Amino acid sequence: IPVRLDVLYLDGKTDMVFPQDTTLLIQRNNTFLDAAITTGNAHNSVILFHTRMSTEFTDSLSLPMYEHTGRIFGCETRHCYPVLGFHSSNRLRAALRFFESNVYGSHEPHSVEAGFSIARSLGCFTLSTRAGFELDDQRHTYQSLRGEGRMRLFDGTYLYAAVGRDYQRPSIAERSLPDIPSFWLRGDTTLTTAYRIVQECGLTGSGLSCTVYKYDYDQFIAWQQDATGTYVPHGLTDWQTIGIEGSGTITVHLGSYCENAYTALEFAAWGNHLFSGDSIPLIPQTHAGFYAALERHIDRFGARAAFIGSISSDRLGFSDAPLDGYNTFTVVGTLRFVTLSFTLRVNNLFDSGYEVLPEYEAARRTMVFFINWEFWD
Repeated sequence: IPVRLDVLYLDGKTDMVFPQDTTLLIQRNNTFLDAAITTGNAHNSVILFHTRMSTEFTDSLSLPMYEHTGRIFGCETRHCYPVLGFHSSNRLRAALRFFESNVYGSHEPHSVEAGFSIARSLGCFTLSTRAGFELDDQRHTYQSLRGEGRMRLFDGTYLYAAVGRDYQRPSIAERSLPDIPSFWLRGDTTLTTAYRIVQECGLTGSGLSCTVYKYDYDQFIAWQQDATGTYVPHGLTDWQTIGIEGSGTITVHLGSYCENAYTALEFAAWGNHLFSGDSIPLIPQTHAGFYAALERHIDRFGARAAFIGSISSDRLGFSDAPLDGYNTFTVVGTLRFVTLSFTLRVNNLFDSGYEVLPEYEAARRTMVFFINWEFWD
């Protein structure tokens, strides 16, 4: 039976300066570990996973201020099989979660989730439906449902339309975060699970997608600033969002091509535009991005260079104050030797100053170096 082990470990430190008190320097230390063992085949699989995370805030004297830790233990099973001409699949996931914090206390949001989907093809048409169910540690249940129809235009390209209903549960921070000095954040214990009606139609295919969507929320959870300058999540009732999003990718091979030796140029672009629903603070009406990459691949060696751009339009700040849009650019270079690769990433290439949150300047130019070794296949 095939068995695969995936391990991801991250560790980082960030200095934070607050505009309300520029003399206050706080350092945030993050660690993250995720490990998963997967066994099975294309039709049946079992996944055992474990996640550990920790975030610690220290003051300018390196004395601890706030600390959050989390542990997750879980199991997931997946099954796919044909039944009387229908293609069906199901998923069952159970997770034990343990969160400790000297800010918002101890929480154990255990859950059991189940999902089921079934599809039937009729010539160039495909009809499918998908249902989800979740049971939390308080024995509350949540349901989602989606139906979709597709019409094949040509190989791998479809027109589709979908309608459904899903949900968004408030996070622990959104519900339990107390009023923290210097952080200007506070949760709202009255927040409840929000549901939305989803309506979509569009075109999807290999390397191309375009979707027009309409989402109707009975409660949209958004962070807003109150009169004291504290950020508080609010449930906006009867909220509607209408927009269009799309993406496209094209690859051009230079010279002859074979699976083990090729040179290629790759271009991609994506974007989202809101016709309504952009009056929420910090939500841009238009957000788009692109990248261009050159790659050389042979059996034991590979090299790749990429240029990535992101564009965001003007937004509303808090108290209806305008917030300027921003553009960022990133370059990434990778060298691979057999299964060992080295990657250098330079974020905010032109060292631009911009604000994602009002009065909180985003990180200037940063460089990140990765080493990746695939030692188990």
